[in-house]
Parts: sequence; C-alpha cells; structure tokens
Amino acid sequence: MRTPGKGRRPFPVARRLLSLGIVCALVLICASTLAAATSSSSAAAQLTARLTKTSFAGAQAGSVKLTYTFSKPSKSFSYALSLKNGKKWQAVKSLKRKGSFKGSKTATVKTLFAGKPVKVGSYRLKLTADKGSKLLNFKVVGSASPTVLVSGPTSTDDTAFSFTVSGSVDDLEPGQTKPIALTLTNPNSAQIFVTELTMTVSTDSTPSGCASASNLQVTQSSASSASPIAVPAGGSVTLTSAPLAPQITLLNLPDANQDACKDVTFTLTYGGSAHS
Repeated sequence: MRTPGKGRRPFPVARRLLSLGIVCALVLICASTLAAATSSSSAAAQLTARLTKTSFAGAQAGSVKLTYTFSKPSKSFSYALSLKNGKKWQAVKSLKRKGSFKGSKTATVKTLFAGKPVKVGSYRLKLTADKGSKLLNFKVVGSASPTVLVSGPTSTDDTAFSFTVSGSVDDLEPGQTKPIALTLTNPNSAQIFVTELTMTVSTDSTPSGCASASNLQVTQSSASSASPIAVPAGGSVTLTSAPLAPQITLLNLPDANQDACKDVTFTLTYGGSAHS
C-alpha cells in the first residue's frame, strides 16, 4: 500500500536544485561578462607622452618636441591645447582624427599651435586615443632679446668695422649661473678682431616687478686687446662658454620673496669694439 503523499516528496527538492542551478548559471554568465569587459578595457589603446622641455621661450617652440606612444593600435586620436587665462582655460587649438594609429610619433610644440601665435603663459595639452588619455602641462616664457651691436673703432685707413651680436638664455633658476651663447657676425670683407664685449640688462623685467639690480648678477666677457676674438670675413663665431661668453646668475635670496621673477623676460643689450 502506498502512503499518501510519499511519492511527491522529491519534487520540492528537485525545484530547489533547479533554482540553485539557475542562480549558478547567472553567476557564471555575470562573471563571464565582467571578464569580457575587463579584457575589452585592457585592450583599449593607452597613451604615454612626454615633452623634451616643459618651460621654454616662444622662439623655441619649433625645437621642443612632443613624443607620444600608443601601447596598442588605436582607431582615433585627438588633442586639445588650452591656455590658462586667470582661473579658466581658454581653448587654443584642438584636433580629432580617425584612422589607425600605432607606435611612437613625434611632433614639435609649434605644430600643435597650427599657425597661431605662441604666447607667453601656462598651457595644458590633453592627448586622447580610444579610451586612453594623457595630460601634459608646459610653460612658455619670455627670452632675453638681443640687440644689434655697435660700430667698432676705425682702422688705420679710417674704415669702420662693424659687427653684430645675438644671443639669449632661458630657464634660469635661483642660484644658477649660465653662460650666454653669443654669436658674433662680421659683415665686412676683412677679418676683424673683437677686443671688447659688453652686456647690460634692462633694469626691470617684462612683466615688471623683478629688478635686475637686486636679482641678477652679470659677468662680462673676457675679450680684450690682449685676448681678442677673431671673426672671419663674412663669417661668424659663436661663444658658448666662459670666460669669452658672458655669464648671468639669478641670485638665490632666501630672505626675499622672488615670486615676481617667475616667467619673466629681461632685455639684454650688447656693445663692443673691434679692429681689422
């Protein structure tokens, strides 16, 4: 004789086992989806980038290089260049492209401006590839502007020998001394001998606020009658190191606030004399 109900007892257990199986299947599906998403994310092209200099004069923008590398091929690439204006960032130039981008690329900072003027200021550059991006910051500072030099003294036949001097220096830090590489150019048809070189610095900076008398120290060139610098006819000579090249020092003044000397320009004026 069959006991009523005993034949149906296994069904609830079967239902629970079936429900548990469904839950396990859902967990596996979720885990699989998560793994796929992680794999897809890691497959997205990542960017690394660097600049050869992060503080430079506007005239150097054509020589400062940006190198960026795609870790994996990317179907898109874009950049956005912004200039800090007060507390806001002002758009300077942006570019978006589709295609196949891979490996390492190099460009000059000047090309990022796409013909627009390279103004003094703080810049932010954002590079983007697929889902990866890289943010770089750099500063464009003023550089010392050379002036055309002087006539030299007259020679024995009363012909004046003139020459020009050009040169600048940048990226000075407190306590640092740097030579100012000067190029002497001789437009005359005869060789000349430079017996004196002088350099003066503007009394104030641009923007104003950093007085040269209290913040800078200048060491003049050692050129003299006893140790002249020969410059060939129609040629030029570049002085790259002391003592022939003048030097400039940004003094380190621990007891003074030198914030006004950040990102400023001083005008250098050159003088001198020469004979044939």
